[in-house]
Amino acid sequence: MKKPAEHVLSVTSHGGLPGFEALEDDWRRLTAADNRYWIQYRFFRELIRHSLHGAGSIFCLALRDHDSRIAAIVPLRETLVPVRRLAFRCAELLGSTFDDVTCQASSAGFPLAGTVAPRDVLRAVQAELRRRNGAPPSLLLLGRLCANSPELRGALEISGQSQPHVSMGGYKWLDVSRDFSAVHGALAGKFRISLRSCRRNLAALGTVERKIITPRDNGFSEEFETFLSIESSGWKGTSGTATGLLVNTVPNQRKFLRAIAEEMDVGCPEIHSLTLNGRPIAAQFWLRFRSTRVAFKIGYLEEFARFQPGHLLVEDIVRMSCEDPTLTAIDFVSDAPWLDKWRVSFEAHHHHYLPVKSTAGAFADLLLRLPSAEQLRRRIGLPSGAG
Repeated sequence: MKKPAEHVLSVTSHGGLPGFEALEDDWRRLTAADNRYWIQYRFFRELIRHSLHGAGSIFCLALRDHDSRIAAIVPLRETLVPVRRLAFRCAELLGSTFDDVTCQASSAGFPLAGTVAPRDVLRAVQAELRRRNGAPPSLLLLGRLCANSPELRGALEISGQSQPHVSMGGYKWLDVSRDFSAVHGALAGKFRISLRSCRRNLAALGTVERKIITPRDNGFSEEFETFLSIESSGWKGTSGTATGLLVNTVPNQRKFLRAIAEEMDVGCPEIHSLTLNGRPIAAQFWLRFRSTRVAFKIGYLEEFARFQPGHLLVEDIVRMSCEDPTLTAIDFVSDAPWLDKWRVSFEAHHHHYLPVKSTAGAFADLLLRLPSAEQLRRRIGLPSGAG
């Protein structure tokens, strides 16, 4: 194995979507063996294209190693980030902060070759940000990172800390590299009984069928439209929160998911549906990538809520995944509480700040080390939120 380089030799900046696309060959080379679906070129390209902040706000730093070959590409966006209610100018790793599009990625990260150490990449990024025209940002934010990620490891090595500044949120996943009986047997008894009862009661109303369709099959576009309609019904519809994909006034997430549904270069999109007498009552949009099946969006018709059609469809997909020897995990992307019924595992998101400006960076680090108001209340025995 080639020994990692001790430092990065050069850095070039590439702005907006054209800049990202100019790095396609190197991005694909760096991610060829990467099992993270969200770091694949076409997936990341759609994240940039449909960014709520505009693709023009994003720039990529390409870092070359001793062989003058691109060894890392770090996508960034400049923004204001509050630290203990004080705003700091910050360059954030794309995906570090939560919005309706980046939330479709389980985590954040950047392509990295084995020829360069993560800490050297991040040091080079810090130095390049200091040299940028105009006022440089005060901080570099690396957010929504997993505990075992090279990005977080590099940031902690630079800081000389053992723990990230903030751990908040995350995503849930399920191990399907085992028999379905093991997964099902781990569920709470009341939940198992409820699933059996709902399936039996639903079947008493007529013919219940499950269907899976991919872009290779005829009718995929029509099924995708049906999925959108179901997902945007009920409490997520215009008479409720208006957060459904079809009714949301901000169309970025819908356009992003449609692009993923139409692009098989990322993986294999799947629409799973549950029908009663031929009528779809639940529909879910998934992506299959290598050994993982990813759940993007789940919806059902509220008039059938008492039958738990969403859970019934998840049960079928879990069973199917356990029976597939090429699959090892289901990634639910979300950390929604309802997923806990499935005895899922949890992967926390970690956020760490690196200084760009020394004074502002040190001040932000000091603020982050201070206990929050909530932590102080707990220390002195006051109830949560007490004045």
